[in-house]
Amino acid sequence: MTKKILIFILLLFIFPLLTLIESCGNKDKQISKQEQQVTPQKVDGNLTPLAQKGKDLFYSISKENGLKCADCHSDGTNTNSPLTKYFSNVIGANKRQSTYNGKFVGDDVTKNAGGSTICWKQYLLNDEPLTEEQIQSLNEYFSSLLKDGTPTESKYTTIALPKPDKEKFKKEDKPKILALQGNKDRGEQIFKEACAFCHSNESKIKKTPKLNKFDVDRIDPIAFHIRLGVKAMPFFAYEKFSDQDIADVSAYILNQLKK
Repeated sequence: MTKKILIFILLLFIFPLLTLIESCGNKDKQISKQEQQVTPQKVDGNLTPLAQKGKDLFYSISKENGLKCADCHSDGTNTNSPLTKYFSNVIGANKRQSTYNGKFVGDDVTKNAGGSTICWKQYLLNDEPLTEEQIQSLNEYFSSLLKDGTPTESKYTTIALPKPDKEKFKKEDKPKILALQGNKDRGEQIFKEACAFCHSNESKIKKTPKLNKFDVDRIDPIAFHIRLGVKAMPFFAYEKFSDQDIADVSAYILNQLKK
């Protein structure tokens, strides 16, 4: 009887101890997962330690789909990436009056690191949101990119923000685009610049839908994706992607699907 009681008492102590050890292990795994998302960049002596963390984060590769902020947005040094010509740069992004076409205004711009909180989850597909420290580090990095101390506003026209205007697309954009004659040769060049990074056989980006999901005779679904964006697919502003550009790249894509 005494032996049974002794075993029982030992179990009372052992189970909580094992639970505590497992909990600590899981916590370490979570921290490890967060750290693994950041790819350290070459240390820049002109940056503060916090700004350096922000730069590391800006260039970190998402384990979910292989994308990084620097693939689409320029910090002034990565313009060799073809996509940076289509999207806003991040120079002083945290100091702008508004970002995401008015979605974030005033103090909310800084609280979201110039809209980085959306990119982090919607386009990089990260499960965990940016921490306060990460947001501060991005703000610090974006501020460090300003050379003359004057923030540069990023102005563009879109029907995707602050909320998708599907009616406008249906009544105005779609008829205009369908009335245009697409040039597949010009469309191929546009595709290489704006689309191939994600949608090509050579792409290293994961979780991108195949273009063969489109109907070989319909342009409007392609136009819809370009103008409004869908899930992790970003929208393209009117100033960066004209109706004729859409008609041309659609002609190229549909021609490829027919082969």
